[in-house]
Amino acid sequence: MRSLALDTSSDVLSLGLFEEGQLIIEVNSNVSKQHGAFLLPLVENLLHSVHWKTEEIDCIWLGRGPGSYTGLRIGATMAKVWASTKNCQLESFSSLAILAAQVADDSGEGWIVPLIDARRGTAYTGVYQWQEGLIKNQIKDQHVDWQTWIEDTLLPEIRHHQVSQLIMVSSQENELTDFIKERLSKEGVQFKLLLEQYAWPKVGKTPYIEKEVVEDVDVFEPFYAHLTLAEQEWAAKQSHKEKNESYVEQTNETRI
Repeated sequence: MRSLALDTSSDVLSLGLFEEGQLIIEVNSNVSKQHGAFLLPLVENLLHSVHWKTEEIDCIWLGRGPGSYTGLRIGATMAKVWASTKNCQLESFSSLAILAAQVADDSGEGWIVPLIDARRGTAYTGVYQWQEGLIKNQIKDQHVDWQTWIEDTLLPEIRHHQVSQLIMVSSQENELTDFIKERLSKEGVQFKLLLEQYAWPKVGKTPYIEKEVVEDVDVFEPFYAHLTLAEQEWAAKQSHKEKNESYVEQTNETRI
């Protein structure tokens, strides 16, 4: 089986081709929020380099997020159109899991925390651990108030599971990473911060993470983890109306 893997959740556009689960070729490019301009040309170049045709792709592995709203939309749109028109299988994976997988499988029983700064003291994060050669989720992916999540979720779980080492993967060292380093030191937990290219979601590690088969390609949506600012403002204005009415439906109705 031949597979195309892609992740567009960050500034880095990552693509890879696999045959029977083995990586054939991978490309990682910092496109700085220009996924729409680079995605298709890079895919075409990648296929051309190994003399594969689009019809020979049996499965698409798609990073579903969380991460950049625009990047995720672009990646999901391409993957959905490809899967529908070429009649191939679509499987999604966590973009945070692929970040966690950049940490070598020699971390023992330590926990891995991939971090994407979402500004205003918030972040996209989760907790992972290598188990029997695979990256497994320990605390679900979510958009969090960073300090609250550490105090109310992460530290209690660390104490409960008696975790002695935590490895964080982040694109930069900032107040978020400084805060967790300080709190973990008080708990006696060894802390390690991996920066720069460790924080690139390189899809070459896709075989080592869990994937979900997309049963209905038409209704698939990326995992944004939280509402956009426009959706939050709309929800606040519509709080007195039906709660199950969607932002998209209401917006379309207003324009008619």
